[in-house]
Amino acid sequence: MTRARSAGLAATLTLAAYSQAPRASFQFDDWNVILRDPAALSLAGWWSRMPGIRPLLKLSYAVCASLGFGSRGFHAVNVGIHVGCVLVVFLILHRLARIHGAGDPGDPRDPGHVGGTVRGSLPERRAVLTALVGSLLFALHPVQTEAVTYACGRSVSLAALLALGSMAVWIEGRERGSSMLAYAASPLLAAAAIATKEFTLVIPAALLLIVLCDPRRARRRGEAARILAVHGPLLLAGPLVILASPVYRRLLATSLAIRDIGTNLRTQSTAIVWLCGQLLRPGHLVADPKLPVAASWTPSVLAASAGIAAILVLAVACVRRRPAVTLGLLWFFLWIAPTNSFLPRFDVANDRQLYVALIGPAWLLGRVLAPAMAARRAVLAVFLVAAAGLGAASFVRNRVYFTEIGFWEDVVVKAPHNARAHNNLGYAYALACRKSDAEAALATTWRLDPSDYTAPINLSMLRDGSLPGYREACGSAGSMDVRPDR
Repeated sequence: MTRARSAGLAATLTLAAYSQAPRASFQFDDWNVILRDPAALSLAGWWSRMPGIRPLLKLSYAVCASLGFGSRGFHAVNVGIHVGCVLVVFLILHRLARIHGAGDPGDPRDPGHVGGTVRGSLPERRAVLTALVGSLLFALHPVQTEAVTYACGRSVSLAALLALGSMAVWIEGRERGSSMLAYAASPLLAAAAIATKEFTLVIPAALLLIVLCDPRRARRRGEAARILAVHGPLLLAGPLVILASPVYRRLLATSLAIRDIGTNLRTQSTAIVWLCGQLLRPGHLVADPKLPVAASWTPSVLAASAGIAAILVLAVACVRRRPAVTLGLLWFFLWIAPTNSFLPRFDVANDRQLYVALIGPAWLLGRVLAPAMAARRAVLAVFLVAAAGLGAASFVRNRVYFTEIGFWEDVVVKAPHNARAHNNLGYAYALACRKSDAEAALATTWRLDPSDYTAPINLSMLRDGSLPGYREACGSAGSMDVRPDR
């Protein structure tokens, strides 16, 4: 398959897998992040609240609102952003596969040959197939639906598009010898990514990782210094902006008050193992898992921490002889670190934290399968069938986002211990005039978490008919002007 046809296939399958996404409704955090935030409702509202946090993300919401996009429009834009990410991932993996092609058995070992592989040659076919495998896994794995079909998941996918664009431009500029691409366009895109979501501050570290793992040792000289000189200021400017912003300082103080750093590291060790499990169990995805906090060193926490440490040691040990393995393993941990390491969060983990991190395992899978696929078309056919299966799973997973009832019913089935999910399901039932179901769900919330004051309040208001939105939705006098925090 040619590079253009492979990229087109990846885009086509992505659109097919997410063809139902525009039917999704607004869910959960969408109410506060999009529908209630004046900065997201109009361009004038956005401008009046600048400077503010995540300005480019809010601008994208404001543009959609100003164009009159409803739920369908918001979600269609999200799908378009994901398709853009898929194509950029394909380009990055293709270029990296060509760079690392010199290490493949039977390939020319002349470092100068790698960047100029001939179209139709064995190394080029392997590079295309590596990129196809990796981009399809990134595109179609149902774990990505939370960053795509969940409207406010755009914070991750849009930031990823800009971050990956910055890296693709840097790689291309480096290979072509274009300083304009590598050291002008790339940092501008990186700055835009950081202005969309803060986890993209790791872009300079990701570029350094690519240089560290480059099998052409002569190309490493001076690259690290140039990256730090051009992209390094982003690492300094980001924290300075955060400290200068009252909103960011308040969020940081809230985060640090949730739990101490030691407890959070223990908790995140088990959370990372859980996230890895999400990649292997696409049928068990859950939007609000409510993972437990690891208050002490239990055997499971020790095992999780030891497993992570062993993988990191393996990654470092492979850097000389198998740099492609180092790249894939460290990529995963590097991109998951901003959300799953030192800074505590109310929600310990969620699927969209895997959005960019998944590229690491996708790269490794591509490296493993590409030689066999280049040699036997049957292997390629089997992989495409498996990819179609992942796409079908994503297609089905999109249905969870159609209604709030469907969304929260899926959560309570998979995380029955989650009191918040039962409370929100009860509220959704109430607005659907299913009063007895709503009462049962709210009563379950109270039983699971007696300290949750929202459930008894909602239950009391439901029974006397004063629950906001209930009377209007169910045919009695009432008001549905504002939904309370749930």
